Amino acid sequence: MEHQKHGHSHVDQACQNEFDKDWKLRFEELGKKDVPIYQKASYETKHSFELREKFIRHLIRESLRKKTTAAAARPLVLDVGCNEGYYIQILAENGFEVCGIDYAESLVRAARKKNPDLPFYQADVYALPFKENTFDLIFSFGVIQCVADWQKALTEIYRVLKPRGVAIVETNRSFRHPYLEKLSRNMRNWIRGEIPFKEIVKKTMRLLQGRAKNEPLAAFLSSAGAPTKHSIPAIIRFLEGQEVSDIVIHDPAKYGLFHHLFWGFSFVKIKNEDVPASPSNPTNCLLCFRSGQWKS
Repeated sequence: MEHQKHGHSHVDQACQNEFDKDWKLRFEELGKKDVPIYQKASYETKHSFELREKFIRHLIRESLRKKTTAAAARPLVLDVGCNEGYYIQILAENGFEVCGIDYAESLVRAARKKNPDLPFYQADVYALPFKENTFDLIFSFGVIQCVADWQKALTEIYRVLKPRGVAIVETNRSFRHPYLEKLSRNMRNWIRGEIPFKEIVKKTMRLLQGRAKNEPLAAFLSSAGAPTKHSIPAIIRFLEGQEVSDIVIHDPAKYGLFHHLFWGFSFVKIKNEDVPASPSNPTNCLLCFRSGQWKS
């Protein structure tokens, strides 16, 4: 019995390694191509990326409001998974001392070329090349859905964050009815003219075949090369196991199958002497909760 358990663990680890390897290779190849920014970020359509960009700018604005949390007069910021440095420029323009890392060498080269005065490094989120308690503010946009071990990634982000520093993370939503959501999103992309009808038919047939076979969602996503999805309760349970406070959920509100694909969360790392008697209850961002106001 113990041998079977070990074997299963070995298979899981092999799948995780393959997932990480595939995504790193994908971004490495995207970094070499002369394609629009939404494709560099591995987004299928321009519309989806533009919605996500508005949301990320909302997260940045929220962090600017909270920057007084940091003791430094000019907070030191790390962008984990910076791609070509698209958002680093915004942070630098707002008075932050910035640093960007990405695991794709080609993207780091492109970021340095576009922003020659800013520091960019090739590094893996599983092993950030910084000492503990280094950064006042850490951003991670579109990263934990592209790594197999999101808990390890968040643990590293937590490690290099200063006490009373703020971390803000954006990721993909875990849907209650993932097949229906995917089918609905494919149809909306076709109606907008962003995906050819032939491609929609191909995607739809694959979805229906997987559903008919009762294919496990994890297997379907893995075989499709899709990013993982994360549920709010799972992330909250993990955060409550760390020494953090002021957990805020950024969850743009919509209805039924028409939720946005993305959501985010932020937290503050606390000092040992600041540890509360019990974990603080997560709160919802009111701009996200009031549907559409986060876009303004």
